[in-house]
Amino acid sequence: MLFFARIILKDVRDRLGDATHGKRTLLLRLGKDTTCLISLVAAAVGVGAIVLAIQPPAPVVVAIALDAAAIVWMLTRLRVTTDPTAELVTIGTAARAGNALLIAVIAWLLLSAQGAPPAQASLVIATLTAIAAVGFLDLALRPERARVAYKG
Repeated sequence: MLFFARIILKDVRDRLGDATHGKRTLLLRLGKDTTCLISLVAAAVGVGAIVLAIQPPAPVVVAIALDAAAIVWMLTRLRVTTDPTAELVTIGTAARAGNALLIAVIAWLLLSAQGAPPAQASLVIATLTAIAAVGFLDLALRPERARVAYKG
């Protein structure tokens, strides 16, 4: 579900080409508001499934929730953004939050499998989340500093 939430946003960058070539993407058929809403719902379902499946302790749930909140923030921003470059930066920033979420989950699973004490594993997750938050916030709060390599 997290992959689906991310992949349907790729149509934003290809919107003009898809329209020119008559591709009937979700974005072109239903619009950006609906596409962002579907992405948001898919992300929420994906996050919920992860939490239910791995049943992490509270500190890890907090890390996951922070990453999920960051994704919601960027999808909300994407919905109202009209500049194509800003749209790409916003999608990339949301993807960064999704990557941080998955890194936290994988780290938790690996540490748990190795028998790490929950307090130490939670400290590692908190550290990873803090590092990811710095990069995310830098990009989210100063999107004009981003370099966009896509030349569509």
